[in-house]
Amino acid sequence: MKAKLTLVLALMLALMACGKQEQKLSNDDAMIMKFIVDTYNSGMYVDYDFLETHCSPALLERLQNDYPYEYEGVAYAVWDFRTNAQDNKSENDTTYGIITVRADGNGWYSYEFFDSGYRGINRVKASIKDNEVTFEELETVYDETLPAKK
Repeated sequence: MKAKLTLVLALMLALMACGKQEQKLSNDDAMIMKFIVDTYNSGMYVDYDFLETHCSPALLERLQNDYPYEYEGVAYAVWDFRTNAQDNKSENDTTYGIITVRADGNGWYSYEFFDSGYRGINRVKASIKDNEVTFEELETVYDETLPAKK
């Protein structure tokens, strides 16, 4: 029941946000924005094969550098795509999913999301080549689990 309520809430918020977007999206923007939603909502960003197919070499290197633990072989800081939440915000708030995605221009997209009840906003630079989306850069804009920047 909680999962259905969470999904309905996320869809309602996404539809409300879509209504506010005044600019007409290009086919590439629409494809990338859908890909961001699918990637986050289905958790594909934790799959190394997925990352190696859909992240630029520079972003893969950054994800490796952000991985702070000793590891033999390749390891990626997959949590860079979400908040720093280690646990649910509360027992009753396990909300997870995209709230909105916005095309910012010049290949940049912002996505607002819930992660275990915590709100976050990331920006990702993405492109399409041979009908495949590639994430090139990733930035954290806001993470509810972190102290506010002064």
